Amino acid sequence: MLDCGAMKIPANERKVVLITGAASGIGRRTAERFLELGCDLHICDSSETNVAEFLAGNPTATASVADVSDPEAVDRVFADLKSRYGRLDVLVN
Repeated sequence: MLDCGAMKIPANERKVVLITGAASGIGRRTAERFLELGCDLHICDSSETNVAEFLAGNPTATASVADVSDPEAVDRVFADLKSRYGRLDVLVN
């Protein structure tokens, strides 16, 4: 479990985080914890329904629907991430 106590990341040091498989299960809880820490979060998941549900509950996050076993889909995720944030600091796969 990711537990950093009351730690928050200062706004000028915010990290951009990409988590694959983050719309449900362990990935979702990990993603929600990064949001609690104040990170800018982008998730990707192969389930459009799960992504929509995640975003409904976590409106500050962004997302891509993608199957990471498809290289072209992965390229689209990184292009989307780059256009939104311009960088990536943390990848959880």
